[in-house]
Amino acid sequence: MAKHRRGSPGARSARKRRAPDPKAPPAHVRHHPLYGDIPLIVVTWIDHLGCERGTYQHDPDYRPPLPPGAVRGDARRQPLRTVFDTPRYFYVDEERTCIQCREEFSFGAREQKYWYETLRFPFESVAIRCPACRRQTRSDKALHHAVAEAKRRVGAASDDPAAWLALAEAIVQLHERLERGNLDQAIAAARKARVSKEAPLSEGWQADALYWEATAQARAGREGKARALYEAFVEQAKGKVRAQRLRKATKWLEAHPVG
Repeated sequence: MAKHRRGSPGARSARKRRAPDPKAPPAHVRHHPLYGDIPLIVVTWIDHLGCERGTYQHDPDYRPPLPPGAVRGDARRQPLRTVFDTPRYFYVDEERTCIQCREEFSFGAREQKYWYETLRFPFESVAIRCPACRRQTRSDKALHHAVAEAKRRVGAASDDPAAWLALAEAIVQLHERLERGNLDQAIAAARKARVSKEAPLSEGWQADALYWEATAQARAGREGKARALYEAFVEQAKGKVRAQRLRKATKWLEAHPVG
């Protein structure tokens, strides 16, 4: 049998004469382990030289049989970046481990469809936290945003007591949740809101300023100052709006008696 050097005409002819693999799918179909034989369709375009080009892409209208519990995907709404990307023809629940609490959770098929077809997240984006930890993370980000927004308001209107009060509240809430934030800044903001002369606050807002300053003092470990402020708040707090804060203030006073 004649031997051919690599790259010679004889070698190229020998390659052409090889018998096709009987197990290989037809040229117009791509086999996928999850979706089966996906039909390929030809797409054409005109390049920058005015020449027509063409290539195969996965048929977006292909509808493979659904496994139990699967949700049908819509390839035309998915964030496919190139013609070679494989659409998600259906979604199935994925069991994952939360990177925050290390508990097992399910990245559900319907949630995946919402991520990739409504929000149009890239397929590389997957749930890495369980729903509870995701809610907590969103809440943490909201608290940081509230502090930044309150500081912006104070910078824009330094004589506005409502802006100072919002800053004191935002910092204290962030500290209660994450033990982060400048408590002295919260105390100063609450005092500015309480003693403002440019726009005197209502009695209710005065009580709110007392509450947030008292809470900041308590979290800073200054029990004497916190007690005096909480007692003043309890005397002024009225109505259902401040009922929860009144309970917290009363509970703190009971837990920290004088002497």
